[in-house]
Amino acid sequence: MSEGRPFNRKNNPGDLRNLETKPWHRHYDYNVPTTVHYPPWSIPDLLGIPSNAFPDKAALTFYGSEMTFWELRQQVLRMANALGALGIKKGERVGRVLRKVLHAEEEAKSET
Repeated sequence: MSEGRPFNRKNNPGDLRNLETKPWHRHYDYNVPTTVHYPPWSIPDLLGIPSNAFPDKAALTFYGSEMTFWELRQQVLRMANALGALGIKKGERVGRVLRKVLHAEEEAKSET
């Protein structure tokens, strides 16, 4: 692909190869890639990097309430420790139904 040319299937042969192998790709718009390359970072990395670089910046804003990256990281670590105390091991799947992000966060604080 040359500089300045927008990405689309016509100038990206790698995606055309995937288009032939997946029948649903033919329904994609011309500029929608058929594959997504994710960075090799874990979820803790994705939270740890900004919490160390920008600890006082708002990570979540909801109806006028804010939570900084550092506060969010601390809450995530508290939840991980609480799950570990319940016997849940690394790699096991856990689900939780949340009504609203910060309201649910307040509920989690009151539960511990």
